[in-house]
Amino acid sequence: MPAANALTVVWGHLNGVPPLTVERLEDLRNICKEVDGVVTEWAVGTFMRMSIAILDVQDAETREAISAGHFLSCQGSTQHSS
Repeated sequence: MPAANALTVVWGHLNGVPPLTVERLEDLRNICKEVDGVVTEWAVGTFMRMSIAILDVQDAETREAISAGHFLSCQGSTQHSS
């Protein structure tokens, strides 16, 4: 943002916002909206891929336990088939 003259660095203080025209503020608002949308889309996609990967692992573990004869009863205790 400093490179776009949207923020100025005030040494020893917080960043300062220089006076901006209405047009410049509208430009910055539009950029923020676009960036927010892109970031949200990326986050949702990443979260979905991670969730699917976790579910795939859990599915594989469950199938392995079933094929080994181990399962959970309705009461939650581990049962072994004979």
